[in-house]
Amino acid sequence: MTIAERHKHILDELAKSGFVSVSDLAKSLQVTVVTIRKDLKILEDKGLLYRSHGSATSVSPYVSDRSVQVKKLEQVEEKSKIAQKALEFLEPKDAIIIGSGTTVGAFAQAIPRNYPLTVLTSAMNVAMALIDTTEIELVQLGGVVRKSSSSAVGHFAEEMLKNFACSKLFLSVDGISLDHGLTTSNMMEAHL
Repeated sequence: MTIAERHKHILDELAKSGFVSVSDLAKSLQVTVVTIRKDLKILEDKGLLYRSHGSATSVSPYVSDRSVQVKKLEQVEEKSKIAQKALEFLEPKDAIIIGSGTTVGAFAQAIPRNYPLTVLTSAMNVAMALIDTTEIELVQLGGVVRKSSSSAVGHFAEEMLKNFACSKLFLSVDGISLDHGLTTSNMMEAHL
């Protein structure tokens, strides 16, 4: 297969799902991960995709509000490790807030089903991960639902949040910068 054919295959896969993994591409194209990384670098330099660790997306996450359906497929192993580490901070009977995002969604899925907690969340994926638990009291914030993040935002969510006191907050962000701190792609989520 020529380099042009590989690049076409990569771009076709991105067009289908908006996301590709280096390892999956290496397997399907029967080349090394080093070759795929070089291909992705070339395509990124042409402005055709955005590279991240072990994967690529069709557009930069910094200019696009990608859905949780796309994000949940990215860095799955890393999110699982973060979730396992976050579990170490839980204590029985904690009242916690879990924000929106796929990393904290992985954390919610990792919480033992019979762990005694109160969980406050604006995120539907978090609520759905905990809906079938026996010992977790689940409080879902209301408000305007952002479809890309599947979470409640806005005045109603903010006002509801003011009525609760929690001991811990588990949140996800879209970026971390030494110059700009924690960032998110949506101002309404930032307010919450």
